[in-house]
Amino acid sequence: MIEDAHMQEIEDFLAERLSPGESARFRERADHDAFLAREVEMFRDLVEGVSRQGRSETRGRLQRLEASLRAAEEPAQPGAGPAKGHPLLKWGEVAAVVVIGVCAYALLSRPSSGEEL
Repeated sequence: MIEDAHMQEIEDFLAERLSPGESARFRERADHDAFLAREVEMFRDLVEGVSRQGRSETRGRLQRLEASLRAAEEPAQPGAGPAKGHPLLKWGEVAAVVVIGVCAYALLSRPSSGEEL
């Protein structure tokens, strides 16, 4: 498991919160340390995945809202039951919750410093 200090440094590097000198030193370390380079890539993929999932989830919510508004405007058809969701959509929602949970745990489990206040 990656240490909290290293995770914070990777997070700061990816968020471009390091000074240019610190950023250059970090890049040089990652170029020479295969483990650190893998950790940076894994963290970058995780952040990008959560971002994509958030956009996808928002788009899905808007599409469902639009569909419900259209359904409310259309006259009800007798004998028409509620539409069943696709099974992959349910697994996608489960995956989104798991990814968000892991990210929240990772961010909330690190100790906070008084400097941020």
